[in-house]
Amino acid sequence: MYNDEFFDTQYNRLGTNCRKWDQACAQYGEDLIPLFVADMDFRSPKAISDALVKRAAHQTYGYSYKGSKDLEFFCEYMHRHHHFQVKPEHVCYSPSVVTGLKLAVRAFSEVGHGVVIQTPVYGPFYSSIELNQRLIIENPLIVGAMGTYSMDLVHLETLFKQGHRTFMLCNPHNPVSRCWRKEELKALLLLAQKYNVNVISDEIHADFVYEPLQFTSIMQIADELGYANVICLYAPSKTFNVAGLQQSMLVSKNEQILAKVQQDMNAHGIETGNIFGMIAASVAFSECDDWLAGLKHYLTGSKELLVQELHTHLPKIKVTPIEATFLAWMDCREYGLSCSDLMKRTTENKVLFTEGTFFSKTLGEGFMRFNFGCPRKNIVEGVQRLKRSLEI
Repeated sequence: MYNDEFFDTQYNRLGTNCRKWDQACAQYGEDLIPLFVADMDFRSPKAISDALVKRAAHQTYGYSYKGSKDLEFFCEYMHRHHHFQVKPEHVCYSPSVVTGLKLAVRAFSEVGHGVVIQTPVYGPFYSSIELNQRLIIENPLIVGAMGTYSMDLVHLETLFKQGHRTFMLCNPHNPVSRCWRKEELKALLLLAQKYNVNVISDEIHADFVYEPLQFTSIMQIADELGYANVICLYAPSKTFNVAGLQQSMLVSKNEQILAKVQQDMNAHGIETGNIFGMIAASVAFSECDDWLAGLKHYLTGSKELLVQELHTHLPKIKVTPIEATFLAWMDCREYGLSCSDLMKRTTENKVLFTEGTFFSKTLGEGFMRFNFGCPRKNIVEGVQRLKRSLEI
């Protein structure tokens, strides 16, 4: 059922208060192809929509509670797909992974403390730190000759020696599409353990790792090393395209940390347990493996198509090797244009990407991120519109 033809079908999202389509097309015109914000243009699994329709038909939507079975589905899913052991008592719900980032920063640090991030990185890493009156401490990634990014562990240890005790990891990494290897994560966590550094890991893209590579959670390494100062963040939102239902999971095997997070949520009135969000998450984790298998097969082909299209039509653009995510990091610097100029030209040609400066004001200059989680004809047309934008 969930073959390439299913994912190739163009599905109209206009008129649904969709940020990616309604909001962007209102600004740039309805003939726009939006390839920016990281949600996909595919229909969610039928099992999810059927379950939501069934619940909506009940016609009563009163107070609900979070059943233990819902968390068991998540734990079983993590073990089935990622060989990662986690129990329901290690998990608390959060409205979104971004909320979880902010809660984790508050749990692990105090006002005025430094929080280390590996740049360029997903924009909310910065805001999660700044909005909570902490200091952004950058540990820039190193770019190799082939465009692959790696961690600068020597510089990172220097930062830990200086006393910075909270570190935020993006695993897999957005936007540079890296699947961090087990040995890299172990070297990182050994440093954290040596200096008693708290680790926050955004692992929302865990399901999007391309063969033969495999995802490894930082918490798997923490279990091996017996290190408990770790928080990991997950959600069904990216994988099953249900971000609007506001349901995510914050995981830690440190009881004190989980209690502190829960206390902070209570103090700020952060409520979780949306009826429809819980249903969607439970069904996603228990009934949608066939949809996910079809999606990953489709995205593998789409990744290869995008790389080929850019190589053929825009050889000056260097694409970071795509090991994970459905996002391509494009180095457009040979065109000598700023991000502001790139965005102006591309939107004038009715295609919208995410500007590189969203991920780093310095390291992202001259870059754009391409979301290929869409029907392939949009990838092909998107590249053509990008070509018209750059070859004026």
